[in-house]
Amino acid sequence: MKSQGEIESITALRGIAALSVVLFHFHVNYEPLFLWKAVSYGFLGVDVFFVLSGFIMYYVYAPALRSGSFRYSEFITKRFARIYPVHLVTLLAITLFVLVGDRIGLAPNAKESLADFWPQLTLLYGWGVTSGIHLNYPSWSLSPEFTAYIVFPLLATPLILLSRRNAVLLAGIAAASSFFILDRFILPMDGAASIFRMGDGFAALRIVPEFSLGLGAARLVCGRERNWIAAVPLAVIAAMAASLWAGWEILFVVLVPVLLVGLYMSRLAVPGWLRFIGLISFSIYMTHALVDTIGYKLVEVIGPWKRGALPIWMLPIFLALTLLVAWLCWLIVEEPQRKRIMRLYRTWSRSADARQIA
Repeated sequence: MKSQGEIESITALRGIAALSVVLFHFHVNYEPLFLWKAVSYGFLGVDVFFVLSGFIMYYVYAPALRSGSFRYSEFITKRFARIYPVHLVTLLAITLFVLVGDRIGLAPNAKESLADFWPQLTLLYGWGVTSGIHLNYPSWSLSPEFTAYIVFPLLATPLILLSRRNAVLLAGIAAASSFFILDRFILPMDGAASIFRMGDGFAALRIVPEFSLGLGAARLVCGRERNWIAAVPLAVIAAMAASLWAGWEILFVVLVPVLLVGLYMSRLAVPGWLRFIGLISFSIYMTHALVDTIGYKLVEVIGPWKRGALPIWMLPIFLALTLLVAWLCWLIVEEPQRKRIMRLYRTWSRSADARQIA
């Protein structure tokens, strides 16, 4: 069933962003091709997630904040239930592979990789406690995500209280200031080539300007009549593609909230298969490192090819395998455990309310 209030085109965007990250991590295993110029910017799918997260958090929870019915404990439990079960299962799975692979010669640098287990388990991966990305490497982004969840009410409440124009202006100033601080002060300490390539060190701060952009975009359009034509988001997509071709990463990221505004206002229809990919996008994002680490390593050991020179016909096979693993993860772990945690929370909440009344 479709979620109440779901914006299908934005759900689809989640799937596209997840697949772009997958292609970015997979493409280094193959012979270079002309199309890899676009794929090489797939890491920006994470920044799309960060902007999108701010937009969706405001879209979903602003009414409760405005009415005073927002319950922080329920909100943070929902966010934990949404991300942590999949994170825990994928982390344990890849850790087990590294431990076994270390014994049979399939996991070089196992000691270095296992040193990241506790920072990943505790979601501290993006706060300067590591100097590399190992194990389930995409999970570094959960550290900034959960940090943004923790402070979300503090960020969203001023935007609700201010007029629409002033709120959007405040969000824009916050984003611009954050970009400036990251570029001038944090980036030199992190050692990354750009803000958008921060994946360890202090990468948790990478979400700050982008989450702000998402909040501002949502404040701009939420509650307005949705009557734009589909050509508007399509034009923005063309501009984003041109920015990547020119190598302007910052312009691409700044255009993401514009795209979200266009998708929200236009009611752009999407095919069911693309919506489904968006539905399982988190599992795609969190499981593709398993396919990358285990699958490609086995091909390298068994087959006559080496990483970096695999035939391109293998890519669709690995993409299909990634979707299958992600779907199973969504079916067996993500959805059931999310519902289970929320049932436990509601039972506890009713019990706590009863004790207060008594």
